Amino acid sequence: MSATTKPLTDRASWGGRNDAKLVLSPAAVKKVARTTLSPSTAEAMSGCSARWVIERLIPRTVDPFGPAELGTAAHFVFETVFGLPAQERTTETAMRIISTLQHSGGEIAVPSDPNDIDRWHGQVSKLVT
Repeated sequence: MSATTKPLTDRASWGGRNDAKLVLSPAAVKKVARTTLSPSTAEAMSGCSARWVIERLIPRTVDPFGPAELGTAAHFVFETVFGLPAQERTTETAMRIISTLQHSGGEIAVPSDPNDIDRWHGQVSKLVT
């Protein structure tokens, strides 16, 4: 971080007030915590980190085949792959990660019908490869 860049927590604001702090429960922190960021996540967080967090915490209708949900799954795969050592960043690794997404503990929207899993894997795979 450069000397002129403030930590994200110092830049979080609410309603234009920079002195307001966003307080999250441990469960909420776990839901939004990231060890690596995709470029689009980094850009969204640099604009308004409080908004980015809240958008991930507010319940909404979920369609595992919807563009946002498929994109979230693809971003998760990319973030996971690029968090690995360079020699492990392969298409095969990405495919293994995709095959385990239905066990992600609710972080990723996955079809509840087992008959739709293969089709869903295929759609996420198209975005990743």
